[in-house]
Formats: sequence, C-alpha cells, structure tokens
Amino acid sequence: MNNACYWNTVSFVVASFFRNFSSGSRSSKTDPAGELLAKTEQTLRGILAMGPLAVRLAIEAVDQGLEMTLDEGLLLEANHFGLLAATQDMREGLTAFLEKRPARFRGR
Repeated sequence: MNNACYWNTVSFVVASFFRNFSSGSRSSKTDPAGELLAKTEQTLRGILAMGPLAVRLAIEAVDQGLEMTLDEGLLLEANHFGLLAATQDMREGLTAFLEKRPARFRGR
C-alpha cells in the first residue's frame, strides 16, 4: 500500500471511529490548494482533540489490520475496545458527553 493510500485509510478510520465528519471535513482533488490545506488542518485539529489512546489504537488497528483476515481484525478491534473501556479517558469522554461539555483527555 502506498503512503497516500495508507494515510487516507488512517484518516478515514479515525474520523469514522469518532463519527466526526462535518460538512467541511471531506475534500476532493478539485479543491483549490488553499481550501484543501484549510480542510486538512481542520481535520488534523479534530483528530488531535480526540483521546490520544483511542487515536493510537485506531492507527494501530489500521497498521495490523491490513495484514489480517476479517475475523482476526474484528478480534483486534474487540481487544482494543476492551483496553480503552478501562481508561480514565473513556470515563472522561462519557462524563463530558453526558454533561454536554468538551472532553479533556489526558492519555490515561
């Protein structure tokens, strides 16, 4: 898999995982360079605001999942969810959602 394809896959997985698509987050090859750069920066800032543990495991799932069968990939995903469910960031994310405030992830 080439580099551009890999990063497109990672970006899609992370954004899909967090259901963070907004109307301005998708780009096409016909966008002017300035608009594409602005959309890329917006997407990157959105990813960086997410829980760092979850982002790391989503990227790891892409890395490892490309070489796995579907069943192995689903098991990896379930294992990652189990790991994340025990973190302080998971509790912070749920609490922030219920309190309707931005989450303050700490990578723990």
